[in-house]
Amino acid sequence: MQRCAGGPISERQHHRAMYSALARSHPAEVRSIRSYPRQQQLSELEARYTAKLPPQDVLKLFDRYCGGQVSV
Repeated sequence: MQRCAGGPISERQHHRAMYSALARSHPAEVRSIRSYPRQQQLSELEARYTAKLPPQDVLKLFDRYCGGQVSV
């Protein structure tokens, strides 16, 4: 989705809430994100947060950002 969007798929004001939610429910994911270079951490946060969403929400986001087409 990030590739289709050409960058981040979330708005800046949501990043803190995404981080907090991930830290509460999957603390190991947050520790792993911190091991990435700083410039890659937002991409990892978005990817890991999105991966934890219900499948129907992920599909809606995919349709929004990729128009239902697979981008490899």
